[in-house]
Amino acid sequence: GSTMCWECAEGPSEDYVEFTDSQVHSESPSAAAALLILAGVLTMIQGFVLMAGVSVMDYSSGFTTCCGSLELLLGLGAIAGGIMASKRENYPLVVVGCILAIIGFGVGIGTVLGIIALLTVLAHKEEFY
Repeated sequence: GSTMCWECAEGPSEDYVEFTDSQVHSESPSAAAALLILAGVLTMIQGFVLMAGVSVMDYSSGFTTCCGSLELLLGLGAIAGGIMASKRENYPLVVVGCILAIIGFGVGIGTVLGIIALLTVLAHKEEFY
C-alpha cells in the first residue's frame, strides 16, 4: 500500500525513500563484537599464563605479575566493548574496547583483531544508538 507522510499527511513524494532494517543495519557491528570478544578472551588467557608462569617457575617477578594482571583488565575491557558492540550501544565504550584489545596484544593476534574491529566500528558509527 501507499505510505503516508506523518508530518504533512500527504502521500510519498518522488524523493521519498523508505528504509528497511536490512538497509539501515549491517552485520558489521556484530562482526566487530565477535572480534573484540575473541581478542579479549585471548588477552585474558595471556594474562593467566603470565601469572601462572610466575607461580609455576617460582620466579617472583613483580613486573610479570603486574603485566598478567594488566592483561586481565585489558581483556575485560575488550570483552565489555564487544558486548556493547553486539547491542549497538555506547559507541565510545566500543571504541575504547577496540583500543584496549589493540594494546592487550592477545597472544599476538589480539592486536590485529582489535585493529580490524576498530576500523569496522569507525566505518559504521551511525549504526550505534
